[in-house]
Amino acid sequence: MRNVLTFFIILIIFVVCLYIAIQSLAEERNLFKTYFKVLIETYIPTYTSNDSNLKKLKEKNKVSLNALEAIKYLNVKNSDLDMLFYKEIPFEYNNTPFNITLFKAPFLKYKGNVLELGNSYIDSFQDTLLIAQENGLFFSVSSDFHEADLGIDFLKVPVEHLESNIIDFISYLEFFSMSKFGLKDILVADSKLYASIIIEKEPRCFTNSILVAQIGNKLNFEEFFSINECINQYQSDEFNAHQTGGKMALLDENHIVFTTGDFRSRWLAQDSESYFGKILKINLIDAAVSVLAKGTRNAQGIYVDQENDKIWLTEHGPQGGDEINLLNLNDQNTNFGWPIASYGGHYGNSRIDKDGNLYEIRTREIYKKFPLYKSHQNYGFIEPVKYFVPSIGISDIIKINNSSKFSDSFYIVGALGRPDNSTDQDMSLSFFKWEQNEIDDFQTIPIGERVRDFEIIKEKVFFTSESNALIGLLE
Repeated sequence: MRNVLTFFIILIIFVVCLYIAIQSLAEERNLFKTYFKVLIETYIPTYTSNDSNLKKLKEKNKVSLNALEAIKYLNVKNSDLDMLFYKEIPFEYNNTPFNITLFKAPFLKYKGNVLELGNSYIDSFQDTLLIAQENGLFFSVSSDFHEADLGIDFLKVPVEHLESNIIDFISYLEFFSMSKFGLKDILVADSKLYASIIIEKEPRCFTNSILVAQIGNKLNFEEFFSINECINQYQSDEFNAHQTGGKMALLDENHIVFTTGDFRSRWLAQDSESYFGKILKINLIDAAVSVLAKGTRNAQGIYVDQENDKIWLTEHGPQGGDEINLLNLNDQNTNFGWPIASYGGHYGNSRIDKDGNLYEIRTREIYKKFPLYKSHQNYGFIEPVKYFVPSIGISDIIKINNSSKFSDSFYIVGALGRPDNSTDQDMSLSFFKWEQNEIDDFQTIPIGERVRDFEIIKEKVFFTSESNALIGLLE
């Protein structure tokens, strides 16, 4: 009897604490919506370690530490609005010489940490690079900067900071500060900029959303598309805002492809009634949506091969099991298998040794729910065309077509990873060809930088690198 009474007392205390926590979150959310925009306009940064203006702001408005951090990240120094030469990396692929030039981008250092700095995405409009940092800061720079007469060692390229109203759509502080939340991709289509973000649909309940703005000196965003359902952070056993997809690509002149993750609510990837864990087709005119494929965990890269009616996809696996997948647009009911099949293992229930061998504790309860079978085909799913164990932190994928510069067509995939747990394929660019339905001539070029996103302009490949806030150029 005493044990039962003790249990109920503990339960009551837990419920009370949970209620207080939820109320506190609601209060901070209301503070954000009511005051945050005003606070940003009030704060004049001194850009010193002992920022007296920030202290005054805190004392006057009783702003939380989270809010202070977010406010700091949203102020860009004018002296940081430049790109500067950093270094070059020459290499060969299939006996063809290439060169990577890396440029310092100090305007991208406003969200990150010592291992991951400058998380950002890139696209182009009329030969201008558009760059968006994960905390909702937008920039533009000419794509012809490397053609200047001045020697590259002395090159200093001006960058424009584009104002936006993105804050009107955000109601939680983690979007702007160092966190797993934030902006997930940008896409240019028909003189408009689409921004993929994670929004708080209800207090601490998050979902994927796409905003759209006419491209100009100021980006006035409107909501274009949002998933109606949301994942509650405190009702999910393993909520994870990193596992959310959010990548976009043009499918044709009237549609985009949009990837969504499962926020680590794994079962949703196989739930036909849910848009989480899916590859979506969205109409640009009326935002009508249909499902192209299900069973994806966290797709990070898209290349649309319109000529062959196929879509290349890169997929972040769990502990191991990153994938390159191929979606045939002529097939129906495509299913990539997550979380039933994967060549990786569950975090906390598996390990990978120094030789790259995966060991799983398959007696654990999580494997009864989500077995991660090592064959996809045997269970009715699409096999990846390539998988990686250990994971490489696979990111975007592009195709380089044969031309006057390149005698053959080939593909490039980026890799993230970190220096504290890297493999020989982390922090790299990998090249391959697709011949007779097989990957051929796969070669990895380590560059020591996390590669996030690609954009091609005039046969030049630009990419964002988020180890040291860099912009890369591959020629």
